[in-house]
Amino acid sequence: MDKKWYVAKTRAKQELSVEKKIFELDLGIETYLPKRIEVRNWRDRKKKVETVLIPNTIFIKGTKSETAEGQISNI
Repeated sequence: MDKKWYVAKTRAKQELSVEKKIFELDLGIETYLPKRIEVRNWRDRKKKVETVLIPNTIFIKGTKSETAEGQISNI
C-alpha cells in the first residue's frame, strides 16, 4: 500500500501527547508536528519554551486503513 500524509485534529494542547502516544504504540505510522522555540518572559526570568506551530493539528503518514479504521482515532 502507498503511504500518504493525513491531517488529524487533536484536543486543545494535546498535540505533543498524541505524537508521543503514537510513537510508543509503534504502529508503523510516521508523525510530523511542526514546533518552534519561543522565549517567554516572566518578571524574574526568561525561559525558552517549545510551542506547536499549528495548534490542534498533527500530520500523520500511513496507509488509509492504518489511519482511518480506528487505530489512531481514540488516542
